[in-house]
Parts: sequence; structure tokens; C-alpha cells
Amino acid sequence: MNKKTLSMLVGVLCLSQLTLAQTDSTSRTPQNKDFMVELNFNPFGGQGVFNIDNLRTKYWISDKVALRLGFQFDYNSNELTDADYQGDSRDRSSYSEQSLLLGINPGIEYRFRQNNRVSPYVGVELAYRKKSSSANYTDYIPYYDVSQDRYSYELVDYTVEGVWREFYSEFNGDFYYSRVRYDQERGFTSYGANLLFGTDVFLWKGLYMGFEFGLGYHLMKYAQIEVVVDNRELAPDSFFEDEEFSYPSSKSGEFGLYYNNSIRLGVLF
Repeated sequence: MNKKTLSMLVGVLCLSQLTLAQTDSTSRTPQNKDFMVELNFNPFGGQGVFNIDNLRTKYWISDKVALRLGFQFDYNSNELTDADYQGDSRDRSSYSEQSLLLGINPGIEYRFRQNNRVSPYVGVELAYRKKSSSANYTDYIPYYDVSQDRYSYELVDYTVEGVWREFYSEFNGDFYYSRVRYDQERGFTSYGANLLFGTDVFLWKGLYMGFEFGLGYHLMKYAQIEVVVDNRELAPDSFFEDEEFSYPSSKSGEFGLYYNNSIRLGVLF
């Protein structure tokens, strides 16, 4: 658990002690048929204070039991086109990358203390996530044209499914050279289950915040990677012939500690 997460948990605990000293007339606690909506609150985060990538709703079927349903959404894209270049250079590499993550987490939780401002609970949830990735790259590859006695360029298109590519440098003992690997934003399908423990602190009227941790098991199946190479201007003695190749899918399982490293901030209706 990092320092930011620890500081947020300490802040929640301190806040709960302060709210206990106040009267309960200013706060509201959940009851049968109430509805709650919450999202992640991360005041120390580098990508915004509020995170709507993880949205959760809760519906109370009794004064102590709630059905919960979480949603995950994350979309990323990068693009480089001719319009991003200056000048009239012909050799303009371009790319377009997209990835989409969708997830759903149904579950149930039980509250130990009813009508209390500090409300600990235990629960279970199932987890399903699916991530898809794709990319298109257009590169101008230099080669030495013997007939012209000069360097020229050949235009090569790459269509990639299941992952993004990344360039990196490798040292062969004499000099560094650039290589490419396919391991960024890899697609996957994930199934899992979590045993949850948490606490909510009801601050003022329907506003509450809290934290959550537990134990979980997740099975991850990574997508197969497919790459299609299309040389539009095949040069003599070219190293880049038209071809297709793939990397197989793989599976991994993990059992361990689960925790939400953000404060959950929500509203009770």
C-alpha cells in the first residue's frame, strides 16, 4: 500500500472520529429501498480528483442488506497524422491507436450497524472486464537504392489487433539500435470474485465517503495478437515483404489482497 493510499485511509479515520462528535440530526443513513451512487475521489491523483471510470450503485433491499452494481469504462486513443507535421517532407509516418475497457461488478453487502454514522460492512462481488485494443501504423522505412546510388524510403503499413506497439533501444555491445515490441495496452478478458470489507462515513445529509479492501481471485485471458504487414511500395531487396504473424493468447490467475486506492465518495437518495 503506497503512501498516498495510507494517507487517504488515515484521513477517513480521522474524519469519522470528528463526525462522531457531531449530532446525528445533520446526517442520513441508508434504509430499505434507498439508492446510492458513488465514484472514486482521489485528491492526490495526477489524472483528476474525481474518477468516473469506476462508477458504483447500491440499492437497499432491507435496512442492512444492499445489492451493488459497479461499472468500469476507460477509453484511450493516440493519433499522428499529416496535419501534425510542418514543412513539405514526404516521409511522414503516422499512426492511430485505440483501446476500450468495459467492466461490470455485481455484488451484495451486509451492514453491521444500522442508523449509525460510521457504518462497517462485509460483502462479496463478482467481476468481469473486457479490454479490446487495435492500431494502425504507417512507416517510411529507409533503404539504400543501388540503382540510384542513394537512400530512399519504402512505405509500410501495419494493422495490429489486440495490442499497441512500442519502440525501445537495445545495446549490442558496440552501439544502440531501435527495436519494436508488441506489449502495450494488450487486450484481455478477466473473470474474478472479491470478498470485501469496508466502512462508510455519513458526513452530512446524504453525502458519505469511505474505503474498501478485501481478498480476491482473478483469472486473466490475454487476447491473441495479430499483425498484418503491407508494403505499398515494395523496393528491390526489401526487408519488409507483405506478411501476417501472430502471438498466441495466454492465461494467468492471481489470488491476493484487493483494495481500492481511492476514497469512495457518494450520495444517498
